[in-house]
Amino acid sequence: VKQAIQLSIEACERWIKSTDLLTQQLWPRYTPHPWNGPLPNLAYLIQFKNRLNEILNLRGLYEQLYYFTTPIEHNQFNMDSGLHNIMFNTFEFDNLKQETISPILKQFINPLAYNPYTIEQWQSVIQLIDIRLQPIEECAINRFRTKLLSLSNKVDSSGVTYPSRMVANQILMEFQKFQYLIHRPIAAKILQSERELLLGYLEVSLKEFHEEFLAKSNTANSNPHYHQEQSQKKSSTIVVRNISDCINQMLWGGQMKCRIQEEFMLEALSLIEQIEDWHNEQFQAWSRDRLLSLSTTKESNQSSLAFDPNGPLLNLSTVDGHLEVGFPDGLVQLQREVKLLSGLGYPIPYKLIQATNEAEKISQYAVMLRQVAHFYNSIDSEMLPFQKPLMLNSALAFERLIKSYNCKQNFTKENLLSSITWNQTEQVQQYIQQLQQATQQLISENRRLRKVHYMLIERIIKLLDIDLLRNQSKWRNELNEMRYQLSEIATNGGYPANHMAPWRAFLDHQLYKVLEYQYRRGLEEISERMPEMRVDMVYIQSCLAFRPPFEEIKAKYYRELKKFICIPNNFRGFNEFIPSVGDNYSNNNSTDRMTTTSISNMNKHIFSCIIDNQESGLRICYKKAEFLFTRLFGSLEQFQEWVILGSLNLDDFVDLHCRDLDDYERNFKALKIRSRDIEKLPNEIRIDCIIVNCLPVKIAIDSLLQNLFDTLQNCLHSLEKLSSRPQTIDELIAAKSQYNEYSKTVNHLNDQIQCAERKNQLLCTVSGNGVTTIAAVKTKWEKFNAMMESFQFMMNEQLEVGLT
Repeated sequence: VKQAIQLSIEACERWIKSTDLLTQQLWPRYTPHPWNGPLPNLAYLIQFKNRLNEILNLRGLYEQLYYFTTPIEHNQFNMDSGLHNIMFNTFEFDNLKQETISPILKQFINPLAYNPYTIEQWQSVIQLIDIRLQPIEECAINRFRTKLLSLSNKVDSSGVTYPSRMVANQILMEFQKFQYLIHRPIAAKILQSERELLLGYLEVSLKEFHEEFLAKSNTANSNPHYHQEQSQKKSSTIVVRNISDCINQMLWGGQMKCRIQEEFMLEALSLIEQIEDWHNEQFQAWSRDRLLSLSTTKESNQSSLAFDPNGPLLNLSTVDGHLEVGFPDGLVQLQREVKLLSGLGYPIPYKLIQATNEAEKISQYAVMLRQVAHFYNSIDSEMLPFQKPLMLNSALAFERLIKSYNCKQNFTKENLLSSITWNQTEQVQQYIQQLQQATQQLISENRRLRKVHYMLIERIIKLLDIDLLRNQSKWRNELNEMRYQLSEIATNGGYPANHMAPWRAFLDHQLYKVLEYQYRRGLEEISERMPEMRVDMVYIQSCLAFRPPFEEIKAKYYRELKKFICIPNNFRGFNEFIPSVGDNYSNNNSTDRMTTTSISNMNKHIFSCIIDNQESGLRICYKKAEFLFTRLFGSLEQFQEWVILGSLNLDDFVDLHCRDLDDYERNFKALKIRSRDIEKLPNEIRIDCIIVNCLPVKIAIDSLLQNLFDTLQNCLHSLEKLSSRPQTIDELIAAKSQYNEYSKTVNHLNDQIQCAERKNQLLCTVSGNGVTTIAAVKTKWEKFNAMMESFQFMMNEQLEVGLT
């Protein structure tokens, strides 16, 4: 694409030149038919060529910006998709189909679609591109500036002053190479100092060229005072007579070449001599410094390389208690330096060679001992603070081994004062092996304890996700397993309880944080997260109630609440060791027993502090409990209207409200509707942690509706028989016959009812409670007698009507 644009620009330029040549020079002079018209208007072609130049500049700028940006910045500025994406990625026509784009919009999209009427739109696009490219230009220009500074520093860093012409050429080449980037306004602002520097270099270089040109070239001959000046001063230029000026110029060029070579060679040789002198001085200084270090002691010079083969292997510093190796660290470096310089042919002093040879025999032991010393000096930082008492015995044994020359001997004062020297090679090897074994044992023990500690911390952290309110058994099992793990560590490692106490105390503090979190969370959500309690809603003795009773439910809830609230008081952490009177401890351990007891009591006390710190949470907890039981008692309200029939005498109620058959019809329809509505009542009601089973009360409601249905049905049958009025002689005879049958049993039934009343009175006298249904039976009996009398009266009236 770039080549095509360049060819297009060249074609436009040739078109313009050809037009000018034909219309201004050739055709006006053509005699048969001269050109007499006005010059052709090539404004469109010129503007089109300018548009192509702008597009070419944009493409060149994009390539140079892409060169100076990193792949991360390519993704950040979406440069991998091309220049078109940066220019037009925010317009709405990205998702439009090609055939749906209008011609005007196509001109706006296509930069090559030049039109005098779209110049303002193109300028808007250029402004948008400038805004989009601004952050990319800043990044690229800063890197270009760094490159220019590296060129300048490269010229001046060695201390040699290069000709300004060379600097100017290098910087000028960079400016020409990235001309599209340099022409941007931001670049002109940021690279102002570099442009001034380039200008200064160019000025100096131009002055040098000019002076050399005036002094050496033939143009100086045009100066009238040139020959006079040449005669006054002796010129070094060789001029051959009877030879043309061109040959003289060629000879002058060769002469200048030779002069430059000679001058630079002399300077180079001078520089080489200076470097060699400086090189020798550096070697002599190094030799003197190393020989001085070998001859001085460490007390007078900290960088001393003096080494006594009869000296001890290790020393404990009296200043900071660090373990130091009796082999100077600088000897190892001296060995490397001597080997390097010897290989390069330097004359190493004999004392240095002798010192390195002696040091080479034992340097491997020194490296091993230095590793041991580093471990000894850094073991304190590798240990966890609360596990240091557990490592105390091992650390003391390691320290005694350091002070002793043989670990198999008894650690008496004489053995502690003795030491191994570097000359005892076999004993040094055995001693280093023993130290390495003890070091490895100490490292393994420390790693094992750290691993167990981090495992316990992970298990404590996992307790954050275990609900203390519902899963107390899981808490108990986890704590028991961790306690067992600690006990196993103490038993296998032989750690006394007073040494385990700081570690257990630290774990208790971590456990305190987890317990406090779960305790606070439990208080906030105790009514929702408490274990479920299932109760039944029943209808007993003409009233709604719960089974178990409401007071029992409330007491059970508060028992569970109290059990949860008292968990911190009864919580046992990890530090459970309290020495008893019968323990066989020496007098030296009395202080440890007192410390361990105080730590245990303190840790037991910290869990109890959780309750004191949650005073506001406890207040909210009890308020929520009272609100819970208020809601539980309120759940009975929606069933009250359904059980109201249980407190009524259905026979009297029906007799009172059902007079006609329409009343019975209306009530039967209402019963069907209410029977269907029973299914809509909930089977269960969940009130936080309490689940109320409503099936028993729904069965009772259904039974009450069935009783009402039976009562309506019985009353309807009685009403039909005793309220029907006979119309014919046959009906009158049949009704008289039915009345006679009822009359025969009236006296017997009356005796039974009176007997039942006397028994009920006796039962009330003896037990205090009678049969509640006897009153309803008596009411029905009185109603039956009234209806029998009414029927007898109706029969007499019908008989009189029949006789008349």
